[in-house]
Amino acid sequence: MNFIKLNINQPQAEKLVTLGLSGRSFCCPVFLDNKSSFEAPTYSNAELSPYNFIKIGAFCSIAQAKIGNVIIGRYCSIANDVVIGANEHPLNRLSTSRIIQTPDLHNWQRFASKPIVDINKYAKPYEHCNPVTNIGNDVWIGQGAFIKAGITIGNGAVIGAHATVTKDVPAYAIVTGTPARFQRSRFSSGICEKLEELQWWKYNIYDFIDIDLSNLATALPLLEKKINSWEVEEYTGNVYSLDMINGVVI
Repeated sequence: MNFIKLNINQPQAEKLVTLGLSGRSFCCPVFLDNKSSFEAPTYSNAELSPYNFIKIGAFCSIAQAKIGNVIIGRYCSIANDVVIGANEHPLNRLSTSRIIQTPDLHNWQRFASKPIVDINKYAKPYEHCNPVTNIGNDVWIGQGAFIKAGITIGNGAVIGAHATVTKDVPAYAIVTGTPARFQRSRFSSGICEKLEELQWWKYNIYDFIDIDLSNLATALPLLEKKINSWEVEEYTGNVYSLDMINGVVI
C-alpha cells in the first residue's frame, strides 16, 4: 500500500463544504491508503483509522464513529460510537500482541534486554489483520454497534444499537444483540426483490421527491416508471481522492 496524508487547513475545509464534503473527518490529519476516496455530497464526523483504506459513497451521514478498511455505499446512516473494521489479532501465535507482527510497535524495542539491530527483519505479518469490510447502500447502523472486519452488510440492512456483528448480514435484514441475530426483514420478499432490481440508490433521491416515499406500495410502481422511462439519470457525484482534497484551492 501507498499512503497519503490527509491534511487540510480551515479555509480549505470551508471550501470543501461547498463541494459537498463536510464533517471533522476531513479536518483531522491522518495517513490513508492513496486509493481512498469520498463521493460528494457526504457528511462524516468519523475518526478515520490511520494507514487504512476508506471509500464512502454519496449522501451518507456518519456521526462520531471509528472506521477503517471499509467500503460504504450511498445513503448510509451511521450513529455515534460505531466501530467498523477494527484490527484483528491472531489467536494461534505465542501472543495475541501485535509485537510479533510489528516488532517496532510503539518503539518498545528500546526496552529489550540488549540492543537489536534491524528489528523489523523479525516481523511476522498477520495477513488477516484487517480485511476490507463492505457496507451496502441505504444501511442504518445504530449507536455503539461493533462491525467485525471483513464482513459484508447487504443493501438496506439495519444494525441495532450496541449490536456485535460478526457475520455477514443479508440485504434488508434487521439484526440486533450480541452476537447479532436476525430479527426480521424490513419488507416482504417481493418488495426486497423489487428494490434490488431498481437499485434506486444509483439515482439522486431528490429526483423522486415528488413521490410519496413513505408508502412503498404506491411508490415502487412510480419509481419503476421513472427509472425505466429514462425520466431520471443515474447520479454521478464528484469523487474526491486524497490528492484532490489536499489540493482544494481556496
